[in-house]
Amino acid sequence: GEIPLGEPEEFTAARAFASTARTAENLKGLLAFLDKSDAKWNELRAALATAQTPVPADPQLVMLETQIAELEKTTADDPQLVQLRADLESSQQQLKQKRLTQAQDLAWALINSPAFLFNR
Repeated sequence: GEIPLGEPEEFTAARAFASTARTAENLKGLLAFLDKSDAKWNELRAALATAQTPVPADPQLVMLETQIAELEKTTADDPQLVQLRADLESSQQQLKQKRLTQAQDLAWALINSPAFLFNR
């Protein structure tokens, strides 16, 4: 028999439909034909795959983002500063309650006197 020199039947069938009316089924045969016979098609698909690979991160940008993340962390308060703030608050409370503070001071002085310690 004669060897047909035209395009494959799937290709002819796919071209029979308008480009907007083609389905994935119709295109499957067309794409298979192009994969087998068209070197330019394969070259373009390889170029597309290469172009779609993600761009590697810029090392300078990564370093700067890491530095920003480190600098955004809150630093802990100095323990001495925390103690001084607590002392200030305690002193302000004592100034508001002078009678209580004086009574506490008197009780402390009596309890720590040598006479009290001797009698215990």
